[in-house]
Amino acid sequence: MVLDNADDLASRLYRLLRQHGEWPADRLAAALDVSPDALSKGLDELEQMGLVRRGTAVWTTIDPMLALEQVLTDHSRAITEWTNTAGRLASDVGAMVARMPALRAAVDDVAMNTVLEGNETARSFLAELGESLQHELLAVHAGGALTQAAIDAALPQDLAVLERGVQVRTIYQSSAVRSVATRTYLERLDEAGAVVRIRDTLPFRMVLADGSTAVCSMRRAAADAAAARRRRHRPGDRAPARCRAADLHPQAAHAVRAAGCGVAVPGRCRGRPARPDLGVRGRGPTRET
Repeated sequence: MVLDNADDLASRLYRLLRQHGEWPADRLAAALDVSPDALSKGLDELEQMGLVRRGTAVWTTIDPMLALEQVLTDHSRAITEWTNTAGRLASDVGAMVARMPALRAAVDDVAMNTVLEGNETARSFLAELGESLQHELLAVHAGGALTQAAIDAALPQDLAVLERGVQVRTIYQSSAVRSVATRTYLERLDEAGAVVRIRDTLPFRMVLADGSTAVCSMRRAAADAAAARRRRHRPGDRAPARCRAADLHPQAAHAVRAAGCGVAVPGRCRGRPARPDLGVRGRGPTRET
């Protein structure tokens, strides 16, 4: 309430109305020596502060302490209503947050995971994935040696990926390098800059592209129903440490190499040795597995 300035129009108008609340607007304006517009503005200001009430032919003035008490009461009511609303909002947000993991999982299952049904679908997706590689390709190849046809289809595209500057790391099962053709293929990749490692056992086949898309094998009931499960993450998310373990149909697995993805695999070693560790255990190298 601004009534401490004797020259303030609202203050002078308030004092005048306490004495002559019945005066019409033109007489009030003349007494205060102000324009009708200025008088109207002063009246609106007093009314907004609760210091006057407009009647049919008279203005009623309100004691400043009573007016202040009413203003505080109105504000207290408004604050209470806002607090209640904020409490309800907080409760709603809390309930949503509690349900978020289950809700997000339902969305992720549909939007972020896709089952690639059939060999052709897997080949098409993996070919597209190989062409879009930009930084890193990691691959785990569980299983035996590659056929010569698979190697002939994969090697040119694998070398093209390496020439683009993509870091390729791949892990093969030791049984695969008993094949001379597979061993020679891996040596070519090593010479071109890929990091090749050999393990006695591997859990499943997987390709991880640029840390954002993982393609994992799935076991299917029908022998010819090859499928791969992929998960595409949002920017900033970390790729999953593992996917569902199973085996792809051999033709679908070879589609990984045909897409330029068969040479990439997560290796734990830093740097590349002069020669890959392609030591063979058990029987000597053979042409086919």
